[in-house]
Amino acid sequence: MATIFILFAVASSTLATAGDSTFVIPLKPDPPPAVDGQLTEWLNRPGLLLLNRREQATWGGNSWRSAADLSARVWLAWRADTLYIAASVTDDQLRQSQRGGGIWRGDHVMLFLDVVPDDQPQRDTFGRGQFQIAFSPGNFSHTGDPGVDCPPEMYCYRPDGVRLDGTSVAATQTSQGYDLEAAVPWSQLGVSAPAAGMALRFEVAVSDTDGAEVRQEKMMTSSTAPWEIKRSRLLAAVLGDTSGRAVE
Repeated sequence: MATIFILFAVASSTLATAGDSTFVIPLKPDPPPAVDGQLTEWLNRPGLLLLNRREQATWGGNSWRSAADLSARVWLAWRADTLYIAASVTDDQLRQSQRGGGIWRGDHVMLFLDVVPDDQPQRDTFGRGQFQIAFSPGNFSHTGDPGVDCPPEMYCYRPDGVRLDGTSVAATQTSQGYDLEAAVPWSQLGVSAPAAGMALRFEVAVSDTDGAEVRQEKMMTSSTAPWEIKRSRLLAAVLGDTSGRAVE
C-alpha cells in the first residue's frame, strides 16, 4: 500500500486552546451525540478546527484550487466512554468506491492519535499507543447492490489488524459535500479511565479524489509542513471541560 495517508483532523484552530500550542478537546455533556451524520448539535460547540488554507494542502497541493474544492470544519469531543469526531467537508466532487483497507484511495477523513504521548518522546515513528484511523463517508448510493453501494465505514491502518470494535460511523450528503460523525470507544484505544487533564496528541486531515482514476489526489492537514508520517507532526492536546477550557 502506498504511504500517502491522511491525518485525523486539525487545521487552523482559533478556538479551544490551552496556552500557545495545546488544543483542548471539550467534554460533551448529556445527552451524548447521536452518531447519525446530522451535525446540528455540533454547530455551536467548542472544539472547532478549520482546514481551509492553501498552506494546509500539504500533499498534492498543486491540485488544490480553493476552499470550495476541498475544506472542512471539524469538531472533537469526549465522554467517559467515547472519543467523538464530526466533520463538515466541502468537496465539489464526491468519489469513494473503495471498502476496507482501500478507502484511503477515495474521499475520507483520517485520524492519527497518540494516547501515550510521553512514551519514548525521542521516537518519531509510530508504535505503542498510536493509531491511524480512516473514516469513509461511503458513496451515498442506495441501489441495494452490495457491489455498488459503499456505506460509511472505519478502517484502522495502525496498529495493523486492530478492529476497534464498537466504533460507529455515519454520513450524510450535503449540497457542498458531506457531513460525517464517528465515535470510537476509549477502551479500544487502550484508555481505561479518561479524565479532564489527560494529555494526548493528534492530527486530522481530509483527503480528496476528483477524477475517475481510483487514487488519492490531495489532502489537507493541520501542519503546514510537507507531508510525512511522523509523530512530531501531531498536535498536543488535553481533555477539557464542557466549555472547551483546560482543567487545572
